[in-house]
Amino acid sequence: MHVHSPDERILIVDDEGPIRTLLARLLGVHGFDCLTAESAAEARRLLAAEQVALILSDVNMPDESGLDFAREVSAAYPDIAIVMVTGLDDREYAEAALEHGAYGYLLKPFKPNELVINVVNALRRRTLEIENRGHRERLLLAAAPSSIRSSSTTSSAVGTT
Repeated sequence: MHVHSPDERILIVDDEGPIRTLLARLLGVHGFDCLTAESAAEARRLLAAEQVALILSDVNMPDESGLDFAREVSAAYPDIAIVMVTGLDDREYAEAALEHGAYGYLLKPFKPNELVINVVNALRRRTLEIENRGHRERLLLAAAPSSIRSSSTTSSAVGTT
């Protein structure tokens, strides 16, 4: 069994206790550290206090749409991956979830391996996106001094004539 690093903690958001417990147990067997929340509001409180790499969120919750929650999390926490878990087999809803930041869309009932594969793939994509952002920022910083130098050189040359 591979034990995943603490920075790969998973937050499971589902209004059904047995589903939260099942997901946490299945992922725990594979070495993942899991937190659980029964609502989007509780998930927000946990996000403010805990480091989380991935959220598994139910689509249909009584207090709030999982899609709205995913959209909000994607905007506020761009380094957190989101996988939607639902019994709703609706292509348009799945596409909307992916467009609004979800990394995956897992249909219930699912096989344990499907869950683990979706989680591992989402975490890998998350890592790649974080690395890509870092590379782009370094490139922008590396390019900025040369453009400043060339514009200051041009200004100096113009000022001396």
